[in-house]
Parts: sequence; C-alpha cells; structure tokens
Amino acid sequence: MIAVESASSDGYRDLLHKLLKVLETDLRIQVLIQLLSSDGPLSFRALGRRVRVNYRKLDEVLKQLVNLGIVEVYTVRVSQDKKYRFYSLNEQYARILKELL
Repeated sequence: MIAVESASSDGYRDLLHKLLKVLETDLRIQVLIQLLSSDGPLSFRALGRRVRVNYRKLDEVLKQLVNLGIVEVYTVRVSQDKKYRFYSLNEQYARILKELL
C-alpha cells in the first residue's frame, strides 16, 4: 500500500497525476530508475552514460522532471566559468516510486 505522509486527498491525486504523466515515456522511466537506484545525486554526464542517450534528449527530459518537481537539481560552481549539475529524486516521489518500480 502506498502511503504519503500528511498529504490531503487532493495533494495525493496531484502526486499520482504527475507520476502517471512522467511514466508515459521509456526515457523518463529509465532516468527515474537510475536516480532511484543511485546512492546519491548523479551528474548530468553520469546519467547520460547510464541511460545511453544523447545529451540534448536527456536535458529535455530532466527539465520536464525538474519542472514537475519530481527531480531536484543541484548546481556546484567550481570556477566562474565551470559548473556541474547533479540530479536526485524528490524524497516524496522516491518513496512512491520505490513501491511502483
């Protein structure tokens, strides 16, 4: 049984609606599985190597997942010109996805 702590029925419906929308494409599912199975946040390049897709498609999918609030992005700036992005699942969605996938 899937349980979401302190979520109203409307909030729960919203979570499920977002998840069902995300599960429409194989690439989104692959990205979610990789983020779910990792020990911590994954860099953009590491995620690209794991799902074996070109970076343009991966960037598009990650932007969609971030906009939906399912994936969180962390940016680490190592110099004025260089920054790295790391991605992880939102904790609330991760609990639900562990039961679904």
